[in-house]
Amino acid sequence: MDALDQALQTTTYKHYVPLRQAADEYIHWAQHPGERIYMGIPQLDAAMRGTAPRQMTGVVGYTHSGKTQLLIHMALNNPDRGLPWMAPDESRMAMITKLTAARVGRSARQLEAELNDPASEKQAKALLYETAEALPNLFVCEENLAPWEMWEACQEFEQACQMPVQAVVYDFARLLKVEGDERAKLEALKHWTNDHEVALFVIHQTSRTAGRDGERITLESGAYGGEDIFTHMIGVRRKYRFYQSIANDLEKAMARNDDDRKHQTLMEAWTEATAEVAMHRNSITFNLVKNKVPPNELVDEFDLTIDPSCGRLQVGPVIPRARELFGS
Repeated sequence: MDALDQALQTTTYKHYVPLRQAADEYIHWAQHPGERIYMGIPQLDAAMRGTAPRQMTGVVGYTHSGKTQLLIHMALNNPDRGLPWMAPDESRMAMITKLTAARVGRSARQLEAELNDPASEKQAKALLYETAEALPNLFVCEENLAPWEMWEACQEFEQACQMPVQAVVYDFARLLKVEGDERAKLEALKHWTNDHEVALFVIHQTSRTAGRDGERITLESGAYGGEDIFTHMIGVRRKYRFYQSIANDLEKAMARNDDDRKHQTLMEAWTEATAEVAMHRNSITFNLVKNKVPPNELVDEFDLTIDPSCGRLQVGPVIPRARELFGS
């Protein structure tokens, strides 16, 4: 034991930590990849290399863009991890329905119909219970809790399930029971995960001034500077909504324009935009906008197919990249 070790054992410092402790932390991180939580999407997992304790992954996008479906996919791919899902924006009933639909590939409408049909009621009930059994370590808390209450809920989970909390999902940042704007809420969540040594996944909606609905997600898309708080920032958008808004604007322009040549140009642009709408009706587009883990690799946009009836993501790029029209 050298003089520095002896000094640290006998002295309590408030701020000073020797740099070699950072080396120890990195060695542990590198040698224990199994402690990290992976999204279950190869393009993201290869670049992020998982979300480790004390890291915060933001899933950022417009309203109803598929953010929750991405994290449902993550949960279904991590059935053995202790995963409290703080969901003041959802109910437990909605979550078990979405999880079951994505797990078995059956729409919520179909499940509801089967539950009301004596011939299929027993099987439909079994599907719901099987989802709960397949995800025994997923705890959905629909209460709107303050940060200190979140840890109380996590401790109850650990006591009930006899396993440690390894990751927490917070859905979504704006609802956190903390005074202040969205930046204050995101900062509170960051402090929370640092204090409790868990991986944190936060759903965060883009600001209303971030651009046209469905537009490409960038670092500036997070309201109130949230982009500088995340370890990783995953962008989620629906291209069809972007192209639909373009098509709507072109229709209005055509209605106001009497010049035949200009009208023809607008019609051609409208035809291209509506073709993109059709192409991307059942796609979700992702990109890795920020990655603080060296070498800080980012991931350009890629498209996955989503089954609109059940919300299941089909992993792997299955739709050809669309032409980048109109600044998308």
